[in-house]
Amino acid sequence: MEIDPVEAHEAVRFLAMRRDAVHREGDWRPVLDELRAHPQGVLARSLSTPWRLVAMATAYEQVDDPGELLTARTEREVTDSVFARFIPASVRAVDEEARYSPERVHAWLHQLALRLESRGGGANTLVLPELARSPGALWARVLYAVAVGLLTLVTLWALLLDGALGGMAWGFSLLFVGIAVLALLHLRPKGYRLILRSAMWLPPWRSPLWAVASRAALTGRNRWGFLVSSVLPALIMWRTLAPEQLGGMGDWTMALATLPMLALYAGLLAGHVLDAAVIGPTGWLRGGTLVALALLCPTGVLLGLSLRAGLGLGTALLPLVLFGLPYCALSGDTVMYLCWLLVHFRRVPFKLSRFLGWCHAAGLIRITGGVYQFRHREFQEWLARHPVPLTRPTAPARDSATARTP
Repeated sequence: MEIDPVEAHEAVRFLAMRRDAVHREGDWRPVLDELRAHPQGVLARSLSTPWRLVAMATAYEQVDDPGELLTARTEREVTDSVFARFIPASVRAVDEEARYSPERVHAWLHQLALRLESRGGGANTLVLPELARSPGALWARVLYAVAVGLLTLVTLWALLLDGALGGMAWGFSLLFVGIAVLALLHLRPKGYRLILRSAMWLPPWRSPLWAVASRAALTGRNRWGFLVSSVLPALIMWRTLAPEQLGGMGDWTMALATLPMLALYAGLLAGHVLDAAVIGPTGWLRGGTLVALALLCPTGVLLGLSLRAGLGLGTALLPLVLFGLPYCALSGDTVMYLCWLLVHFRRVPFKLSRFLGWCHAAGLIRITGGVYQFRHREFQEWLARHPVPLTRPTAPARDSATARTP
């Protein structure tokens, strides 16, 4: 597929139809006259792709004077002026009271563009779980390795020095060393997953996609797999809640500890039925949160029982480690992503996924399946070259025109 250049008369017709451009006819008339008079001029060539034309209309439609583009002598000057005003215009369009200032948005997007450019090969997909494995994320990987190492040392200290478990301490120690090794395998370039990332790609908590997943699990070829996989959770709940006369324990404390496991089962079922492209790029974060809750709830119950029973400090620490190391092994991508955010919290917002969702609403970022992308490759390259917003057009480029990407 090849995209034909946008002809000057088509650009004129498109710009004349824009709502705010019609209301500001006096500001836009010189631009439209220039396009009609010089269909092969600098301005016409600069707006000869759909992306540049839309960016220009967005940048100047409401506030700034598009007549300043008439003084540009090269395409580089035109695109610099357009892109410099594209972010502020997008911020104004999405929020009456801007949640983020245009300067901060520009600086944060610049950092993300640099991450993509550092990967080389024309990389244009921003995959949040892979940020910690990018070439410039060494310190994030070091922080993750240090966290796993500290958890392992605390585990061995609690098991071997306290002596509460007696001869079983060495067996548990070897078990947790093996879990630590599995957690460190996430540092490999392609990662390591005990649970497939696609299986823990969950929709928003109040999304109607949960109802879609339920119907898909209960109908068609999925129903038998759902029935078979439901046997074990049903037996666990029966054993926990049923009275002793019926073969259960009647222990509501253990029921509280096992309830999150049912939520984890529901999440795994939804992740298996739904496609990641339907859920969106933040689905894996919700999956990591669900795994954390499924591990943290029984950990809290065990910790409370240990402290109430007056057991030693080492025994009380064990439940915390039971949460930390298995979580790194099961959801290492989430932990590495948090480490990356901690290392780069001054360069990008800590709630990065929320910011990117806002950028998508503003038209600065697009979502393609389960990944983020900049609105256009040319916009990404421009942001990587400009760490701060431009206050005026740059000096004329040496070449008479710049390469255009359809």
